[in-house]
Amino acid sequence: MYLKEFENIKVILTHYSQPSKWQKDFGFKPELNKTYLVHWSKLKTKSDYRRKRIKIKCDDCQKIFEKRICDLNIDENIHYCKSCIKKGLRNWMFGKPCSDNSKIALKKWTEKNGNPFTWDSVKKIIKEKEKETTKKRLLKVIGQKRSEETKLKMSLSALKSFKEGKRIPCSSWGRVTIKQYNGIDYQSTYELKFLKYLESIDKFHLIQRGPRISYFDLDGKEHNYYIDYRIKNTNKVFEIKSRYIWNKHKIMNEIKQKEAEKLFEYYIIMDNKFDKIRKIFDK
Repeated sequence: MYLKEFENIKVILTHYSQPSKWQKDFGFKPELNKTYLVHWSKLKTKSDYRRKRIKIKCDDCQKIFEKRICDLNIDENIHYCKSCIKKGLRNWMFGKPCSDNSKIALKKWTEKNGNPFTWDSVKKIIKEKEKETTKKRLLKVIGQKRSEETKLKMSLSALKSFKEGKRIPCSSWGRVTIKQYNGIDYQSTYELKFLKYLESIDKFHLIQRGPRISYFDLDGKEHNYYIDYRIKNTNKVFEIKSRYIWNKHKIMNEIKQKEAEKLFEYYIIMDNKFDKIRKIFDK
């Protein structure tokens, strides 16, 4: 689509060529050396003007580019720049299978030059574009606060994902880093010492990560509680804590404990006190 400000071209006639046609197009005979606004389509048959370039806008990327008057079509009001004219269905090769010769040529070229996506120059370009895209995305939301409705939707969506096993807490975000010891996840040095102790008494093979239960905080909001460990094929579970952390969030920890005790034989291991563990396993 042509930019409105460029649909009409400023023309200064310095001489007449086929004056009768000018009279016919304008409805009057233009004066020489005087500026007139003329629609580009009227200049298409004028030898002095048809090779002139005018600015138009790409209907796809909105880029302004130049095109000769003689190459424009008044009946086609859609125009694309050199890049956009080859996009998707506008590309005459779109959807056509690659020929055998093209496949062979591509294979030879790749063997000789390598995969372009592995080149350092290409990686640099991709990285810069990703940074630019991220920056544009952040500029749209920076400084904005989420509405309470949006926060509630996000919270409910996260809870549902946790319950269905689609998301695992702290696996890729948050402050807690999940590590593994002999194939079993742990989060703190207390949990690591617990696992090593079980290994020392030959009980490590009987342990697994604990189950998830739901609980409600003092405001009535639902949360997920992931108990640390469970003895396989039993109802016995362990919560590994330091007394400092337990007391720091005592009310919340007691709520979790109360809910867990409704479903499981619940044991709290405080400050690496492992003296009762053998008896628990042997029950």
